[in-house]
Amino acid sequence: MPGAGDGLKVRRRGAKLPSPRPVRKMPPADLDTQVIRSCASMPWHQHDAGYAAIVLAGRYVEAGDGGRRRVSAGDVIVHRPFSAHADWFESVGATVVNIALTHGAALRLATGRVADPEALARDILADRDAAERLLRTAIVRVDGENDAPDRLAAGLDHDPGLTLGDWAARTGTAPRTLRRQFDQAYGISPLLYRTRSRALQAWKLIVTTERPFAGIAYDLGFADQAHMSRAVRWLSGRPPRAWRGGMAARFKTAIPRPPDKGA
Repeated sequence: MPGAGDGLKVRRRGAKLPSPRPVRKMPPADLDTQVIRSCASMPWHQHDAGYAAIVLAGRYVEAGDGGRRRVSAGDVIVHRPFSAHADWFESVGATVVNIALTHGAALRLATGRVADPEALARDILADRDAAERLLRTAIVRVDGENDAPDRLAAGLDHDPGLTLGDWAARTGTAPRTLRRQFDQAYGISPLLYRTRSRALQAWKLIVTTERPFAGIAYDLGFADQAHMSRAVRWLSGRPPRAWRGGMAARFKTAIPRPPDKGA
């Protein structure tokens, strides 16, 4: 965990999860339309269930697990299970249709753009069981932002052992400057971003592979298997053995439904 002048080093024993800023838990998305007022913002919030956001109109910036992007009409943002993000809307606001996905579909699909977002939303409304197929056929993958904070986010996603000191030396930028730039762009610290990234990667490997837990923990740079287990429980509310023990199959095939109104 944080070391002098670094902020990202991991102590190999007794590692603790950071105390993050509150990340609001959101209910499962259903097929609904959101109209967001101009110049609004949504702080970091987590969706335990996967969904796709089809943008019909407007513009905003979304920063979250997996990177940051400038979003406009025609974009489809796929949010994976337990992912979190923040949004900053421009003066025109935005109109977004949220499509609930099976968790397996949310893991398989990728963010991108479509030629006719309104037609796509209508087609899914007419045949919800075909949502994954329709999205996969329509989406063309595009890259997100590539500024200095985004390159650091990509580095943290791809190299669990990366420290802020290593990145500072590689880029010739002071660690304090890197932390400030990242916080301004993403709304959270590089440490919390990496903590979430590793926990998400661990959870995905637990539910999609039969790899031993100890090997997953080692490959992702956790102090030990117990450290990984705490991170997965911190993210998902359940330990790795619960996910591996039969829950994974149900999790990947069921579309979560929002609670009844008034519940």
